[in-house]
Amino acid sequence: MSLNNIQFELWKNCTNGCNFCFNKGLPCSSEEDKIRILKEVRYKLVRLNYDYYDKIGFIGGELFGNQIEDEEVFREFFKLFELCIYLLQDKKINQINFTSNLLAEDNSKMYQILDMIKLSGLLNRFELCTSYDSKYRFNTEEKERIWHYNMLYIKQNYSDLQTHVEILPTQDFCEKCLSGEFNYEWFKETYDSAIDYSDLNSGFYYKDKFEMEEHVSGFFPKRATFLKWVKTGLENNWFRIEDICNYNIFFNELYMLDNTNHFIQYIRHGHDKQLPYGRINQSDYIDSDILMYDDLQRIKDTMHG
Repeated sequence: MSLNNIQFELWKNCTNGCNFCFNKGLPCSSEEDKIRILKEVRYKLVRLNYDYYDKIGFIGGELFGNQIEDEEVFREFFKLFELCIYLLQDKKINQINFTSNLLAEDNSKMYQILDMIKLSGLLNRFELCTSYDSKYRFNTEEKERIWHYNMLYIKQNYSDLQTHVEILPTQDFCEKCLSGEFNYEWFKETYDSAIDYSDLNSGFYYKDKFEMEEHVSGFFPKRATFLKWVKTGLENNWFRIEDICNYNIFFNELYMLDNTNHFIQYIRHGHDKQLPYGRINQSDYIDSDILMYDDLQRIKDTMHG
């Protein structure tokens, strides 16, 4: 039996305003919406058939960063994580994943959640997933400083919490790796986190990757630069080939919010480019129609004989 990773999008709200954001331009949730959504997720989890699932994930938007300041929203959010602890204690599930961009200066609400988990003795069964890129997320030095501080604070105070950094292999990032401006050894030693490299996409806001490139220059990599980065990275043990665009680590089943803040169920089928709203996801190279996924598969086939 194949076990699945089920994810719930809790809301799309985020104040960081990244131009490359998958959810750019989509409606946010009111505090009333958030309360209803959190209750609905708890309802679904209580009734879920756990014979078919081994991981639960919660994504945004941004889950913290001024999103759960309302007392009733925070109370429902707290109840959701209490339920997750029970599901782990009852051996119904193996792991809980949740996301944060870690760009808020006040993380007191997140730390209350982490303190509660820590008291349960199950902090090592939770994974905090965050993101890094070399240019677009940290559009000021202050934002990168805040992310760095928050990562180190969590590692120092919640050392059993698993952390996972998703990096976007943009043209800018690949160039900085190849020039030595980005230091892999320092990054891995400093943050001591699992790292993977996700594919790039135009999300819901832009018509296609070419329109997005006009607004977010250097986001999609050129094929030659990407392949050189992969070759150099493998030769220098920066990563494994399985760490790049590995769709097996993502959700198998996602409850995603539509424009009215109600759930759409989305089932992933392998390297699926069809988005829940019926759009084809525009991604991969800016200068080639060859799929990044196909290039990576050819490299894997060569490596494994």
